[in-house]
Amino acid sequence: LHTEQSIIVVGHSIGAYIGLEICKRFQKKVKIFLGLYPFLTLNKNAMKQSAIGYVARSSLLSKGVSLLASFIGSLQASVTRSIVKRFLGSSWSATAIDAGCSHLLQYHTMRNVLFMAKTEFQKVNADNATFSCIMGHKSTIGVL
Repeated sequence: LHTEQSIIVVGHSIGAYIGLEICKRFQKKVKIFLGLYPFLTLNKNAMKQSAIGYVARSSLLSKGVSLLASFIGSLQASVTRSIVKRFLGSSWSATAIDAGCSHLLQYHTMRNVLFMAKTEFQKVNADNATFSCIMGHKSTIGVL
């Protein structure tokens, strides 16, 4: 990056966490960071997070969930869409549901998602530098 350029970072969920990594690496360049629903810590009492973590840590379950996702993705488009809308996206927009149907319901995509979840869960649990980065830049970091 050019020394005279500034960076504005915006991230949502796990993207907010990734944005914080950028803030840590380029502290002098990042002028503003906005994290929307940051994924900074694991809530062991949250059933969805616990289930995702359990599946992601298990090679067998990860393969099974990926196979199930690819099977659902191979069904008729209207069936796939109704399944995604019912179980994942009751509050999702039509565009998000379409993206979920066309991209997430593939074996290798789901395997990659679960692998990323596994590694990020491990990293989020072990990373205290993120919080010190936030505290050192309170005037330029906004978390919603």
